[in-house]
Amino acid sequence: MVLARVIGSAESDFTALEADKNVEELVYLTVNRALENTGLSIEEIDTVVQAGDDVLDGININHVYTVEPAGSFLKEESKIEEDGAFALFYALMRIMTGKFRTAMVVGFSKSSESRAELMGKKPYTDPEISGQWYYFTQFDPFLMRPLGHDVATYHAMQYQAFLEWSGLTEEDVAEVTAKTKSAGVANPNAPHAKKVSKEDVLNSGYIANPLKKLEVPLNTDGVSVLIIANEEYAESKNYAGSRIIGAGSASDAYYPGYRDFYRAPTAKLAAEKAYAMAGKKPEDVNLAEVYSLFSYQEPLLYYELFGWEPDVLKAKIKEGATAENGDLPVNVSGGALCAHPIFATGLSRVIHADRQLQEGKGKIALAHAQSGMGLQSNIVYLLEG
Repeated sequence: MVLARVIGSAESDFTALEADKNVEELVYLTVNRALENTGLSIEEIDTVVQAGDDVLDGININHVYTVEPAGSFLKEESKIEEDGAFALFYALMRIMTGKFRTAMVVGFSKSSESRAELMGKKPYTDPEISGQWYYFTQFDPFLMRPLGHDVATYHAMQYQAFLEWSGLTEEDVAEVTAKTKSAGVANPNAPHAKKVSKEDVLNSGYIANPLKKLEVPLNTDGVSVLIIANEEYAESKNYAGSRIIGAGSASDAYYPGYRDFYRAPTAKLAAEKAYAMAGKKPEDVNLAEVYSLFSYQEPLLYYELFGWEPDVLKAKIKEGATAENGDLPVNVSGGALCAHPIFATGLSRVIHADRQLQEGKGKIALAHAQSGMGLQSNIVYLLEG
């Protein structure tokens, strides 16, 4: 089953601080770049779905300001308060109604405007941690905030729980971190990529034990745009983009004590839905782009998405199975560790999965994104080249 065809994409220049352009300018420029890459005019886009956040931007109904820059004025348009990968799910549903031939998804964030040092306030952890003030607002004010949680301490607890459950060590996670952080060097749009070793990661200092500085995402501004179309339209225009053949999503309970906090069972459920829809199995996947907000989540997702049990996990990490030249390359783009434009990060995973398929690096790609705290909500796509 083909849900839709990817016919074009573009990303802004991801930066640590885009001071000379506001959000509207970033959206406008990136949407135009996507249209140019696709060879379409804005009139040929039937519906637009945007992904952004009022809290992050400090503006009520923030996408009202990007309706015109996104080219959706007087069009059928909408917006979700989730990552752009979830907006893609919404766009797919619209394509599948048969009422729309084409859809454009726009994910945007300018988290530099809410950086701690720019707000003149003392940071909870480190001023460079991406979106820390935004993430803090996700904690309920009656239980979580009074406990003193912030984005680092919360995920450090999940990190520790995962280590205890899986039997992996901080050295194993550092190996994955070094692999992903270094892979991003080949990606020209990964501002935080850096060639590092396992030892560099282990010696980078704790943000919140066992979470280390090189294992966290850093502030990134940016916009991701993806254009999809139904098969009939794509074939009529001779587009050769990858086909989205499977999709699945699932969400868990909010409080960490109400769920298997050391795992991400909804990631597994989302993947199972996508595999079933596409008629594929984990072993059919040739490459993957997964949204690991902190680096320990990447091996955790290996377990949930590919079914690698803890002993297999450890062996796969040791043999470099997920490196670019491994059996199943994961996050060759550098992932969120190298570029984290919050509401564009998951959509960027889909874009990079599609690009790698177009480069002939495989036939089946898995793209994953998350939302909420500690892998609470997950979404998975399977793409066929």
